[in-house]
Amino acid sequence: MATKKRKPKRTNYIGMPVNTMHLDSTIKIVALKFYDEQLPHGFDGLKKSIDRLSKDDIQILVIKHDKDTYAEDFWDIAEEKHHYHLIARVMDGKGNTSKNGIKLRTLMHKIDVTYRKGKDEELLKFHGAESVMNLANYCMYLTHETDQAIKDGKHIYNIEEIYSNLSVDEIRQLREGYVRLSDNHKTSYSEMVDIDEQAKKLGYELGDFDEWYHSLDLKIRANTKMRQAKESYYYGVRKRIQENDYVTRLCIFIQGEPNSGKTFSSREALKRMGYERILTVGGGGTGKFDNLRVTTQAIIVDDDKLPYALNMTDNKIVQAYRRGSNNPYWSGQLLVVTSNKTFLEWLVDCGIDNPEHITAMESRFYICSLENNNLKVSSVSKRGDGKAQEERLRLYKTFRDLFDEVIKDYIPNDIEIEYSFLNGKPSIMAEINNESSKIEVVEAPINGGINGAKKITDPFIGTMHLQKQPEIECDEFATVDTPGLDDLPYN
Repeated sequence: MATKKRKPKRTNYIGMPVNTMHLDSTIKIVALKFYDEQLPHGFDGLKKSIDRLSKDDIQILVIKHDKDTYAEDFWDIAEEKHHYHLIARVMDGKGNTSKNGIKLRTLMHKIDVTYRKGKDEELLKFHGAESVMNLANYCMYLTHETDQAIKDGKHIYNIEEIYSNLSVDEIRQLREGYVRLSDNHKTSYSEMVDIDEQAKKLGYELGDFDEWYHSLDLKIRANTKMRQAKESYYYGVRKRIQENDYVTRLCIFIQGEPNSGKTFSSREALKRMGYERILTVGGGGTGKFDNLRVTTQAIIVDDDKLPYALNMTDNKIVQAYRRGSNNPYWSGQLLVVTSNKTFLEWLVDCGIDNPEHITAMESRFYICSLENNNLKVSSVSKRGDGKAQEERLRLYKTFRDLFDEVIKDYIPNDIEIEYSFLNGKPSIMAEINNESSKIEVVEAPINGGINGAKKITDPFIGTMHLQKQPEIECDEFATVDTPGLDDLPYN
């Protein structure tokens, strides 16, 4: 079977890898590219929308690129179509990037920008809406003052050409995080101090250290000790936790039969809720949370134990481990456990058998079971005040509705694999639901005794009769009768 080619990773205008966005994506910092056609009331209408927004709620920077050129060849130079670049940063009202963000469609409504279905799909594929990853670098790109933009010979715009609800000095402050170094440069003390402050601020805002560190220029990383930067980062995280470590966390336990779609439907439901950073743990063993980040939004425990269960299910920013230093923190809102065991059996597996601890765990979870492809709850979490319980209930209802929607279309993989061919019995390869499967070939008379005929039986395509071709000496067979493809259950 042919191997599928892996699609190249999409990158944004500053070369950072990004994921595809949609209208219901939750955004905190986003970059948009659009043309006059996407502005129902023109650039003046966009400016008025920006003026109505408080910089304490959403910071907006936009610039019109109307002097860009491109060349078909050495002589043929043309003017690029006029377009706009916009950066939006959702704030928490305290001068920091919002932890919760808003939907992309909400932002577009606020700034009066629209993408037209059926007309603007190509634009959306190529930088129409993308994550920023490094705010300072992207702010520099607005005026084409990044190293790569200068190298590409792009027209350099003036910072005063940026229209924003921030002052020019505030825009300059955002851009100060961009550090340009010469080839033979060694990081100066002032630059080291700047990087240290960036790391602390990132930690305080519960940002992703790995993404930030690897977005730095290679020369900076080569001259900066990662260990020191990470120490500063965790200093910022700890400072934030000392000030406020509360999280309204929803924990859901789902009991159901094996291969019933619990984990698959949970993951898809979380994605549809807008969660992009989901960690799935399972399979036993240690190091379950080695890939956990403070920015992980949700955890799925797939038929496995949950280490430090009382700690991980608490309503606060927690550490997954207690070993060494700089253990990963988790500030996410959702934890889902899927299991074929009862809640009490699962707790015992996790090492929780103290009656007080069992009661505490019961108070932390929405305890559910899968019945007729629907999620049924037998016990709810009543921790926290009324506001916290209402938020948890709202989250659960959203998850439940999406879960039920996904699982109704789930098709279990119940193909039984035969290995008897290893001892000489022939087998064939079949492709079912895009997956290659070996299916047993059974020697037997067909329809009252067709000599040399063979039969295969498969849960998807029923019985298939095969007959040996007389002119071929080896074990090759031609199909005699098969069900119609239109009758297959996956069409």
